[in-house]
Amino acid sequence: MPFINQLKYSGVYVPDELVQAFYTNKGVDYYTANLTVMKNRELFERADELMDNLLNYLNLSGEK
Repeated sequence: MPFINQLKYSGVYVPDELVQAFYTNKGVDYYTANLTVMKNRELFERADELMDNLLNYLNLSGEK
């Protein structure tokens, strides 16, 4: 089950605009993926984007 569904169904509210889906390490075995995770630029760029989106959402929520 995707992580976001686990949050939603456990009672944690996750706004749809903060949800993104993407595949990483497609076609790469688990061992190799773990060895090369620090070189995965897309993963870190998307994580940065998600954190920026979260901070913007929280800042906007705090202004209401």
